[in-house]
Amino acid sequence: LSVWYVGFLISLPVGFLFNYSVPFLMGNKRLFNDEVAIIGEGTVDEYSDIKIISVNDTTAFPPYNVKLQNLKVYNGHKIEKILYYAASGFSAVGGPLAEVFDVATRDAFQRSKRTRFVCSGRSYLCVKVDNDTIIFADRYGIASQGIEVPNEREEHNEETSVMYMACNGQLCAKMYINYMIDEDFAITVRSLNKHGTSVGIRTFDPNINNEIIKKQTIFRKSELCVIKLNREDQMPKVEDKVDSGIASKGASKSLLKAIPVCKNITKIRKANLVVKIIASLVGLLLLGFAVFDKISMLSSILVGFFYIPWMLIMLAITAIYLSRVK
Repeated sequence: LSVWYVGFLISLPVGFLFNYSVPFLMGNKRLFNDEVAIIGEGTVDEYSDIKIISVNDTTAFPPYNVKLQNLKVYNGHKIEKILYYAASGFSAVGGPLAEVFDVATRDAFQRSKRTRFVCSGRSYLCVKVDNDTIIFADRYGIASQGIEVPNEREEHNEETSVMYMACNGQLCAKMYINYMIDEDFAITVRSLNKHGTSVGIRTFDPNINNEIIKKQTIFRKSELCVIKLNREDQMPKVEDKVDSGIASKGASKSLLKAIPVCKNITKIRKANLVVKIIASLVGLLLLGFAVFDKISMLSSILVGFFYIPWMLIMLAITAIYLSRVK
C-alpha cells in the first residue's frame, strides 16, 4: 500500500465504531443476569442525563419486608372488623400494606368492593370502606384529624412504625408495623447517587417517611426521600403499553440498574474518544516520519497492528468503567 493510502486508513473512524458498539454490548451483557436490556443505542443518551427518578413504595419496601408485629384494640372494636377495614382500605391505594393485610385476611373474609380514596396528607390516609370513614395515621396525624389518642408509652424499636386507625371519628386500633428496606434496592440507590441521580419513593402509606428511612439506613435525605401522594390520579396502575428504552422481565428495581450503566457508557465513549484522537495524532506523526524518510510503500498488516493496541486500551477502559456498576 502507498504511504498516502495508509495515512487514509489510519484516519478512518474504526475506533469510533468500536467505541459506540462494544460498550453498548458489554453494558447489556452486564445487565443480562438481572433480566434487563437497554433497547437502542439512543437510549443511553436519554437515560444518562437523569437527575432524579421516583419508584413505587413496594419497590423500596416489598411486602415480604413489612411485618405486622402487634395490634391493640380500643373502644370495644372487634379485631376481625379492624383487619377488614385495613385490608379493604389499603387495597384502594396499593402499597406494601395492601399485600400484607390481604395475606392476613385472605382465608377469613373478602375485602370490601366499595372502597374509595378520600384524601391524604404527610402523616395520614383517609378512605371510605362501605359507608364508614377510615383514617390511618401516626400519632400526630390522627391528632390532626381531631381524634383523641391515649397517653401511652410506645414500646418499639427504630425499624417499627406505630400506626393508629380510626373509624367514623373514633379510635379503634393501634398497630406496630416493621418496615425493612430492600437490600438490593439500597445498593442500587447508592450506585445511582454516585452517578448523580437521586431517588424518591412515591407512597400513600402514612408510615413511610424520611424519618423511618434515616433511622435504618445510612442514606442522606438528598439520596433517598419520600414523595407523599395526595391525589387519586397518582395511584399506581398497570399500563397496556409504555414507551421506554429499558425493558425488564424481573422486578421494577432491576430497571434502576440500567441507569448507572447508561451513565457509564457515556463516560466510556468520552474517554475512548480521547484515545481515538491520540491514536490519530500518533498515526499522523508516524505518517510524517514515513514521508520524511521517503518511504512510498507500507504493508497493510502494519495498519492492523497499529489499531490493535488502541482497541485493547478502549476495551480495558470499557471493562473498568462497567465494573464500577453495582
